Amino acid sequence: MKHRAEYYAKAFAALVAEAKSDKERETLIKNLAALLQKNGDASSAPKVVILAERFIRKALGGREWVVETARSLPESEKKRLRALSGS
Repeated sequence: MKHRAEYYAKAFAALVAEAKSDKERETLIKNLAALLQKNGDASSAPKVVILAERFIRKALGGREWVVETARSLPESEKKRLRALSGS
């Protein structure tokens, strides 16, 4: 690995924050993939994605919620969870 996954993730998150459209974000994703491949760091792509997601979420003030249930939830419960999370 040439560069640490954290460096790629921070740079990518900063660029995504400045992107004005989905098309720009799509181009950034393609460029990141090409850069990782070019630098021989393609194997670290999953870690870069996870870290970038965390940095972006933190910059936007969001949180990650994981809800596990033994059975699938009825739609009414899903709506309550969405309302609680603000999404």
